[in-house]
Amino acid sequence: VVTRAEAFRGDHADIAPDIVVVPNHGFDLKSGFKGNKDPFVEHGARNGMHSFDNATLAIDDADARIGDVDLYDIAPTILDLMEIDYERGEFDGSSLV
Repeated sequence: VVTRAEAFRGDHADIAPDIVVVPNHGFDLKSGFKGNKDPFVEHGARNGMHSFDNATLAIDDADARIGDVDLYDIAPTILDLMEIDYERGEFDGSSLV
C-alpha cells in the first residue's frame, strides 16, 4: 500500500486516490471497491487482468497500422489473422491488418 504522493505526480495528482494497493509480482487484484460497501466483507465487481510485463501481441504484417491502436482492436485483429469471418458491427474496434 502506498500513498497518493508516492504513486502519482503531475498536474492531475490531486484527483488520484488517497492510497493505492500494488500487488506483488505475479499477483493481481480482481475485486472492485464501492464507496458504500465494506470491501473486506461484501463482494465487489470482478474483472480479469493480466500482468503488464507479459502481455504481448506480435504481428508480422508490413501493412499493420499501429499508430492509433486500441484494446478494442485486438479481437478483430486476431480473427482476421485466423481468417475467421465476422460482422464489422460485432466489435467496437477494427482489425489492424
